Amino acid sequence: MRRSMLRRWQARTGLAALLVIVASVFAATASAGRTSVLAGAPYSPACGVGTSFLDSLAARGGGARGEGREPNLNQVLEEVPAGQHASTANFEATIPVYIHVIRTGMAVAQGNVPNAWIEDQIEALNLSYAGFYGGADTGFHFELADVDRTTNARWLNIYTVDGGKYLGWAYFPSGYKSRPHVDGVIIAFGSMPGSTIPGFGNYNLGFTATHEAGHWLGLYHTFQGGCNAKGDYVSDTPAEKGPAFGCQVGRDTCLAAGVDPIHNFMDYSDDPCYFEFTAGQAERMQEQYLFFRG
Repeated sequence: MRRSMLRRWQARTGLAALLVIVASVFAATASAGRTSVLAGAPYSPACGVGTSFLDSLAARGGGARGEGREPNLNQVLEEVPAGQHASTANFEATIPVYIHVIRTGMAVAQGNVPNAWIEDQIEALNLSYAGFYGGADTGFHFELADVDRTTNARWLNIYTVDGGKYLGWAYFPSGYKSRPHVDGVIIAFGSMPGSTIPGFGNYNLGFTATHEAGHWLGLYHTFQGGCNAKGDYVSDTPAEKGPAFGCQVGRDTCLAAGVDPIHNFMDYSDDPCYFEFTAGQAERMQEQYLFFRG
């Protein structure tokens, strides 16, 4: 059902920005067999089962989950001037995606991710941004443009492609013109759908790419600014004092109306807990895209 759904989306056209995903190398053992998390019944949000990334961090001397999702890049996101490039109800944009696989050898454990993982990653992006799991259809569609594979262990020091203790990171659209070398999305390859890399049991549905692409399109974390009035600059995401971990249903850390948005792709919950962007987030992404990338 989902793949036929995506095929219908192939006719979508729109402004073409470029999303680059580096599938990074994580030194661990893995199985090359494909276990598609996208096949079968529609996704049901619930806490995942299995070895957590947090356990992996502890084993490697890492820090807490807030450090594990992504590093603090100390970025300041520029706002779109009022009244300019407003989004529309029928907004559609197709973003070409280039996957650059940096590997140290030919084994999956050396970063040589299978094509099936890449295909499922693109599908996970499309389903999550189309509101398939719940929430708003953002109007964004991602299309695999090309995949290249580079075997060069020396490049790891330059690109930090093993991800270290992080699942991924990305840069806001307002800064890429002055620093084009940082434009893109970086993910740990263990977070891709189909991955059986130890330590990623709760983070292998492909939603790290969804989360980081949200930053690439101009979204803050849902807990941006804590309980302050502006928060993440989106009116329909309830205020949240800090990141949620696991799947803390009913968590409510601010006095303002609404429980914490733990199911939102821009929180820090486990992958199986995620299922939505809000209409306000969709509008923000559209406006950021049109103004900074259009």
